[in-house]
Amino acid sequence: TRAWSEPLFVLVTTVFLLAFQKFVDTNDSRSLVLALVLAALAPLIRYIGVTVIAAGGILLLLRIGPRFRLRLLQAVLFVGTSSLPIVLWLIRNYELSGTFTGPRTEAEITLLRNAGLGIGTLCEWFLPSALGMALFLWKTKAPVRANPESVSMPRSGMVPSVFSCVYILALALSVAFVGIDAIDHRLLSPVYVPLLVVILAWIDRRRSQSPISQTQTDRKWLLVA
Repeated sequence: TRAWSEPLFVLVTTVFLLAFQKFVDTNDSRSLVLALVLAALAPLIRYIGVTVIAAGGILLLLRIGPRFRLRLLQAVLFVGTSSLPIVLWLIRNYELSGTFTGPRTEAEITLLRNAGLGIGTLCEWFLPSALGMALFLWKTKAPVRANPESVSMPRSGMVPSVFSCVYILALALSVAFVGIDAIDHRLLSPVYVPLLVVILAWIDRRRSQSPISQTQTDRKWLLVA
C-alpha cells in the first residue's frame, strides 16, 4: 500500500495561496504569518514544496506600495524563517544517511519528452476553457488591445500565477536531472487550482470590460433612474 502525499500537499499550497492573497488584499499580518507557517510545512511534505517558499519571497518583492527596502527585508525574513525546518531536516538526513534527500538516480526521460507530457496534461485540463474563452471574446467582439488594462493580469491572479510558474519551472528542472516519475496529472496536480483561478480571474476581468457588460450596466442604471 502507498500513502500519496499529493492531497495533503495540494491542500497546504491552496490554503497558502488563499492566505497570501488575503495579505496582499488587506495587509493582514495574521494572514502573512499563516502563509509563512504553511510555506514551512510544504517542503516537509514534498521536497518540491520549496517552491512555496520561493513564491512567497517573490510575491513579497513584487508587492505594490511598500518601499523596496521593506519588501526586500520582508522577503528575506519570510524565506529565511520558513526555510529553517526543511534545512534542519536535510541536516538530519545527512547525518543519518550521508545524503540530504536520499539516493537519487539519473533522469531516464528526456526534458523534451517530459515537456510534451506536461503540455499535453495542461491542454487536457484547460483546452476546453481556453476554447470557451476564445468563443466569448469572439462573441463580445471587444477590442483586445484598445485598453491595456483589459488584458493585464488581474490582481487576484498574481499570487496563483507566480506560484504556478515557480512550481512548473522547478518540476521541469527536477525531471531533467533526477530520475523521478514522468510529468503527469499527479505531479502537476498542485497547479491545477491556481491555474484555474488565473483563467477565471482573467475571464471575469475581460467580461467586466466587454461591450456587452457595459451595455447591461447602462440598462440597469436606466431602470434605476
